[in-house]
Formats: sequence, structure tokens, C-alpha cells
Amino acid sequence: EEAEFARVSAELGAGEREALALATRLSRTVVLLDDLAARVEARRLGVVLSGTLGVLIKAKKSGHLVRVSPTLRQLEESGFHLDAQTKASVLRLAGEA
Repeated sequence: EEAEFARVSAELGAGEREALALATRLSRTVVLLDDLAARVEARRLGVVLSGTLGVLIKAKKSGHLVRVSPTLRQLEESGFHLDAQTKASVLRLAGEA
């Protein structure tokens, strides 16, 4: 358990480090990460990851969300940073552009 934690970059926050350490021990695990440094570290460790936007697209495609755009708006209003190009890409992938 401590060996996996030690393999994860100390530059990350404690929660991200713990999530990545746990994911290295479990099979068939997807970790939800939006922080760029954490995503880079996940890839280095071979951990499968998704971000919030990927989850939204999957939820729309599987019928759990009717529309992604209201959720994107709520995320932005709560402080989630989303540039115009990324937002347009997400809406396109969700079939809303």
C-alpha cells in the first residue's frame, strides 16, 4: 500500500495521490481527474482516467443525460474553467453543436 503511494508524484495533492495509488492496485479502475498534472501522472503510471467532460459525454451517449449544455453551464457558474474551443468540442461530441 505504501509502495504504491510512494510511486506517485509528491507534487500532487493528497487526494489525487491516494486515488492514483489505489488505482495502481485495482484492476478495471477508471480515475476521474481534471487537474493536468494529475492526468500526466496517471498516464505515466498506466492508470485509466477520464475527466469530468468525458463523463458528461458518456452520460449523454448512454442516455443518462438528455443534454450536456445545461450541466456545462452549471459547471462554469460554479468556477469550472472551460475555454471556448473545449466547450465547442464537448458539445460537438455530445451531438449538441
